[in-house]
Amino acid sequence: MDKKYTTIPINLDFVFELSDMNFKQLRLMKGKTLRQVSADTGISNPYLSQIETGKIVNLSFKTVSKLLTYYGFTITITKEATND
Repeated sequence: MDKKYTTIPINLDFVFELSDMNFKQLRLMKGKTLRQVSADTGISNPYLSQIETGKIVNLSFKTVSKLLTYYGFTITITKEATND
């Protein structure tokens, strides 16, 4: 059986509102170049550049999770219990 995935766009303004950080700051703190991050994550250099300069702010969950994990963050997703 094939798994079906839903694309969930994530707005980076919301993500970074929580931490006062952005992907460029995280990259520089880690001492990496765009090319190094691209090689390590499989995300293209031009796309990373557009993310860092704010030209792209709505990213897929896959891209956000890949970058946050690369920079040492743990992502936890929980679902609230509902009384259906």
